[in-house]
Amino acid sequence: MATTKYTGYLASAATHITLTATLANGSADISSALDNSSDLALWEDLELVLTDFAAAPTANAAFELYLLSSVDGTNYPDGASGATPNVEPTCLVGLFPVRAADAAQRLILRGVQLPPGLYKYLIINRCGQALATGTHTLKGRRYGVQTV
Repeated sequence: MATTKYTGYLASAATHITLTATLANGSADISSALDNSSDLALWEDLELVLTDFAAAPTANAAFELYLLSSVDGTNYPDGASGATPNVEPTCLVGLFPVRAADAAQRLILRGVQLPPGLYKYLIINRCGQALATGTHTLKGRRYGVQTV
């Protein structure tokens, strides 16, 4: 009898966004186009690495993550980097809640469902503080299911 289980991760962790070094509260960054048309992975585990804040953020405030899928293979839903992201609320896929600590934080979001084509990630800082100068990244690893 066949058993269905997860695959291993399909590749090593890929950096999707290197956030603006001093990303302000309420501002956003967006990835370049990511292509899932070959891997056809079903999900992705994401890691947001923040090296420092300008001051301690509000406890349990969060970075919002949106997935902008290109249904027609060319165009994407509204969403832009900068101070006015104007993103569709239906594209929200998860939150990265932060601690009230002015220190490095490593945050995980598991099981983001992926489309079978092109998409972009948009992340908005809603933690109440700007990031401090440093290298802040959103990385991901894709996976699916297999029958054995």
